[in-house]
Amino acid sequence: MSKKSAIEYCDIKLPNGVRMRISIPSINEIREIYFWKVYEASRAVKEGDIVIDVGAEVGTFSLKAAYQKAAKIIAIEPHPDNFEMLNRNIESNPLLCSIAEIQPIQIALANILGKVKLYDSEYPGSHSIAGAVDPNKFIMVDIDTLDNLLDHLKISKVNFIKMDVEGAAHYVLQGATETLKQDLHLAIAVYHGDRERIGVLKILDENGFEYKGYTTFGQQTDKNFKFIQAWKG
Repeated sequence: MSKKSAIEYCDIKLPNGVRMRISIPSINEIREIYFWKVYEASRAVKEGDIVIDVGAEVGTFSLKAAYQKAAKIIAIEPHPDNFEMLNRNIESNPLLCSIAEIQPIQIALANILGKVKLYDSEYPGSHSIAGAVDPNKFIMVDIDTLDNLLDHLKISKVNFIKMDVEGAAHYVLQGATETLKQDLHLAIAVYHGDRERIGVLKILDENGFEYKGYTTFGQQTDKNFKFIQAWKG
């Protein structure tokens, strides 16, 4: 991994038995996903769900969904270092993989096809196609739309989409026009600025979704929310 010398990792075992190797800065994501339940405040992943984890990073949410007996999880992560760790964490939990199928895919999602700059960050959870701390630090990655990817995978029904894509959530939704016609649940991180938040809400309104806003501690709020739970049907 290209960042081994720059990032400190640790091995952890969660209360539900999930084993993971994560970066020290990513420990806060464990709190968000497992304890504050920012992506499941209004509706948890259910047994038999088809789950799309957009911005899977090292697999924290994907493995939790597997523990909750989702039928299939598509774990989407474009950065090669994160993707390597994602695969390692999946392989470290063979029992979960016997319960749920986790399919990791190394690609970025938005509203275009081809190649895109993925701006590098010292923090593994902050690589982004939407903006850069240093515009000179980037790698080129493959990019697709969610609609096109699901069509390629022959997945016609989705129950739950979790999304944390560092300011690009509205672009991902713009590439999911067919997917958003379904009755499904969306859990989206929108703490990267008003442009992303407003763009996401506009698309949800246009597609007939109801939604609520939540703080980083999983508390419902109408102001300055960082996460959105949305549903239809």
